[in-house]
Amino acid sequence: MQRKWELAFWPWVILVVILSLLLLSACGLYLPGGGARVEPAVPTITSIVINTSTPVKPAITTHTPNNPGPTPTKPASPSPVVTRTAAPSPTQTPVTPTPLPMPYSIQLGSPKYLPAFSHTEQACQWLGVAGQVFDESGAGVQGLAVLLTGNSDGQAVERAVLTAEQSDYGPGGYEIFLADRIPGNATSFQIQLFDLQDQPLSEPLAIRPPVNCEQNLVLVNFQAVYSIRTQFLPLIGMAQ
Repeated sequence: MQRKWELAFWPWVILVVILSLLLLSACGLYLPGGGARVEPAVPTITSIVINTSTPVKPAITTHTPNNPGPTPTKPASPSPVVTRTAAPSPTQTPVTPTPLPMPYSIQLGSPKYLPAFSHTEQACQWLGVAGQVFDESGAGVQGLAVLLTGNSDGQAVERAVLTAEQSDYGPGGYEIFLADRIPGNATSFQIQLFDLQDQPLSEPLAIRPPVNCEQNLVLVNFQAVYSIRTQFLPLIGMAQ
């Protein structure tokens, strides 16, 4: 039974294949060379957009003398490195002390050249220096040294006396014998006041010796710096 069914089935299969080939040949889908016909691909149309706007001309910058263009920026300089050093120690300069003024000065009006009223009989055989020392109140000061130094005709001269309580010249007076004749031109002297410890009490004063017999006494008075500047002269009229 099965064998009969197979024999009846194959003719139908062959018939269906033949009909399919004929149908393909009639539609032009089958090529004589035995290959399948390939339909050409349909091209894809891409729309092209045309830009109709006016092109913009790029701006050109011209450099003129008045328009030098942008100034190049100078790169910032690096900050200097600050090195801290120790401050120098202040140097102390020694201060020179200002010398104090001398306690005594030469009295206003000194020196004066007068006749030697205490040695009138000796005339030119006596030449000397005399005077007084006054304190702040104008009273005579005793016990101070008066030093006369210098050079007379090539010979060194150094003489010192103390002021006395009373003298021919008054309280605090002194007298220094200088020479028994008028000295020559090569003569110079200076006089200065000292205390008994050899400390100077006045600045040295340069004096010239007498130049004639009528002025054979050189009168030099010392006065305390803060005393009243009153001139004291010896009483010449008391001399006999």
